[in-house]
Amino acid sequence: MMMTEQMIMEEARKYMQPAAQIRAERPVRVPQMRIRLMETGIEYGADMIRNRKDLEKFCVRLNEDEAFEKFSVIAVNAQCRPIGIYSIMGALSEVNAYPRVITTFALLANAHSVFLTHNHPGGTCAPSTDDITSTVRIQRILRELGIMVLDHLITTPEGQCYSMAQHGDISIP
Repeated sequence: MMMTEQMIMEEARKYMQPAAQIRAERPVRVPQMRIRLMETGIEYGADMIRNRKDLEKFCVRLNEDEAFEKFSVIAVNAQCRPIGIYSIMGALSEVNAYPRVITTFALLANAHSVFLTHNHPGGTCAPSTDDITSTVRIQRILRELGIMVLDHLITTPEGQCYSMAQHGDISIP
């Protein structure tokens, strides 16, 4: 027996509930989430980061007077103007820089690129193996999203800087 379109629709109606019945049975509440960046109004005196010297001054100023390790992400637009900074405070000799948090910040800031920086309050500029490994991991994750990590600077209380890009610890596109 061949079924006509009308017969198919009648058969389907047996299994379909009217929309009004579905709504009456159990309303479903879907939460709407809003995430946004909060502005702090801190001025760091950098209109643009044009070269490594500008970046070093910016990072030294950002990390000055910190007794504990502090990791910061500086989000910049395509003209290398800072558009946001996210900082994570750590302990005396370490700070946990979680890629998920860094990625979330970079996306919310609509960053074209980012600079990473952290301080070594003990006074040594040299990066640890963990510093390099975590930077390469963050760089790989952000690259997949189209956000470039341009450099990672380590600063000391004396104003010394170590550039991972300049020393070849990370590759820059």
